[in-house]
Amino acid sequence: MCGFPVTSKDPVKSKKFILVEIVGSDSRIVTLAFQTSDIYFLGYRDKINNAARANFVADAKLTDEEKRDIFPDVEKKNQINLPYGESYASMEDAAGRSRSSIDLGVQRLDERINKVYGLSYGAKPTKENKKKLAEFGLTVVQMVAEAARFSDIENRVINGGLEKKSFSPDDNMIALEKEWGKISQAIHNASPSCKELKDKLDFPSNVNTVDGLRSYISLLKFKKVKTTRDVARVEL
Repeated sequence: MCGFPVTSKDPVKSKKFILVEIVGSDSRIVTLAFQTSDIYFLGYRDKINNAARANFVADAKLTDEEKRDIFPDVEKKNQINLPYGESYASMEDAAGRSRSSIDLGVQRLDERINKVYGLSYGAKPTKENKKKLAEFGLTVVQMVAEAARFSDIENRVINGGLEKKSFSPDDNMIALEKEWGKISQAIHNASPSCKELKDKLDFPSNVNTVDGLRSYISLLKFKKVKTTRDVARVEL
């Protein structure tokens, strides 16, 4: 669509989920799960007491079969709900603060992996454990999912978050995070000419052409295209 890749609204069963492996500095591996259709964060796999564990966002619309498909080595007794849902509002509520106050970067991600990996939190986690879990969620959603959607955010992660550097999401970054669906739809509506935008955007408000959006967005929402279910491995 206008030269942009597009997510699949109805991917086949074997390609319904995307897994991303992140290897921490101490070789602990956390596997993140995202929905292919919209890159929404579904949860992650870690280990507790040497047993594989699946941690799913509380409002994940997943059947028992889908949970097994995502993390097939996790027994049902080790599937647990996180103390937040998939929305930013839910994660921020659990963290007790806005994501604008939570700095991002590879070192911060590594630190937050260590805080949640193997953490015993149960059905009623303490305030401190809710904070740890939610800050990890806010970190991976922005550094992985939003970076996949937006080249602008990907560049922020690369330029401001590698090695020991870190950065905090500013107003423009948060505005982009809220506009993915609208920006995607505006580009769809500009097809087939792929020139002038027919839709007015709240952000970036000064852009009125498809080409003007290319420095911001790298992946559009929906329209049926071929997608794959891959595991990407990231070494920290």
